[in-house]
Amino acid sequence: MDKIDQERVQEQINIFNEETSKHPLLMDMDKIDQERLQEQLKTEQWQMTFQSGVETMNELTRQNNTLMSVVELANTLSVDKTTITRAINKLDAVLHPLLKNSQGGYLINEKQATLIKQEIQSHHNLTSRQIDSVTTEQEETEIIMQAMSILKRKHDEYKQRAELAESKLEEEQPKIEFANAVLGCSDVIDIGSVAKTLHKGIGRNKLFEILRNKKILQPNNIPYQTYIDRGYFRTIEQRFTKPDGSTHISIKTVVYQKGVKFISKVLDQEK
Repeated sequence: MDKIDQERVQEQINIFNEETSKHPLLMDMDKIDQERLQEQLKTEQWQMTFQSGVETMNELTRQNNTLMSVVELANTLSVDKTTITRAINKLDAVLHPLLKNSQGGYLINEKQATLIKQEIQSHHNLTSRQIDSVTTEQEETEIIMQAMSILKRKHDEYKQRAELAESKLEEEQPKIEFANAVLGCSDVIDIGSVAKTLHKGIGRNKLFEILRNKKILQPNNIPYQTYIDRGYFRTIEQRFTKPDGSTHISIKTVVYQKGVKFISKVLDQEK
């Protein structure tokens, strides 16, 4: 108790002493009896003051924290009062301290009510499960926090997947650009497809060899400019990355429909 509180208490004691000294019963008593009666009255007065203070504190706490009685909690959870009492007795150490009203009944705050509810749900066989439909504000807060945690985890997972997909896209970008370049012309196909389309009984590599021997393709399988100018062939740049991280460009030869007919004639002359 600090100095100010001590002074207030002493002031109340002095007022009490002054009032009790004027008590009618004290007028006809000797000094010793007067002192005894005064002490007795003082003790009774302070007990009443203390009890009044406890009741006031409990009432204020109830107003500030929305406390419930055992009966009110039982009605809210649709269980009997005995079930609440058993749960309180079992959770005594966890629920401590429990406030009491002026009649000695328990006053239960929201945190304690939540623990009692969860205890009943877990360990009591109930004929009605209406208790499961009752949710305290604390439980709602816990559910919201759990949902936010799940949302954050999902967000992190999707972000990681997006970053991985973006990385894969960067790796595949050269191939995509090449495919777009080829698909950009509906009448363009590669040499392998030409070999299959013509059904001449030769494959891709053999067709390259014949076109090189005919001086239509250069040793690196790039068409001579004259055949490009005639609209038979087209070259497409394709970028690729080696394991060491270096980037290189390869040139791919593709054939227009006009060039397919030209190659077909060349192969017919080979027979």
